[in-house]
Amino acid sequence: MFKPCFTRARLTYNGVDLEQVVQYLHLNPVSRARYLNPVSRTRYLIPGSRTRYLNHVSRARYLNPVSRARYLIPGSRARYLNPVSRARNLNPESRARHLNPGSRARCLNPVSRARYLNPVSRARYLNPVSRARYLNPLSRAQYLNPGSRA
Repeated sequence: MFKPCFTRARLTYNGVDLEQVVQYLHLNPVSRARYLNPVSRTRYLIPGSRTRYLNHVSRARYLNPVSRARYLIPGSRARYLNPVSRARNLNPESRARHLNPGSRARCLNPVSRARYLNPVSRARYLNPVSRARYLNPLSRAQYLNPGSRA
C-alpha cells in the first residue's frame, strides 16, 4: 500500500541544512527548537565575545541583510544596545572605549588613555617628561619644544 510521506521545507542557513547541524551539535529538544528559530539562532552563531570589540561596520557583517541595513543607519543603532550601552554610546569619551582596540584610545585625553596601559606604563605615561616617548617624531619635537608651535 502506498504510504504518504509528509516532508516540510528544509531549513537552510548559508546553504547548510540546519537539521543536520542540529544532529551534529547533539542539542536537547529545547535548544533544538531554539536553534531552528531564526530569531534565537543568533545566540548559537554569534558568541558575544566575537563582536564585542569590533567597530559597527565589522559587527554588521554578523547580521542578516535587513538588520545590517538598519544597524548601519546611525540613528537606529541604539535599538540594538541595552540601556547601559545606549547611555554609554551617547557619551563620546566612553564611545571611544568600545571601538576596535586600535582606535579605542585615540580620542581620549591623556588621563583616560592611560587607563588602557599597564601600571608601569601608566605611571610613565602620566609623567609629562617621559610622555614624549609615546609620541610620534613630529609630535615629540613639538611636545619637547613648545615654542616651536605656530
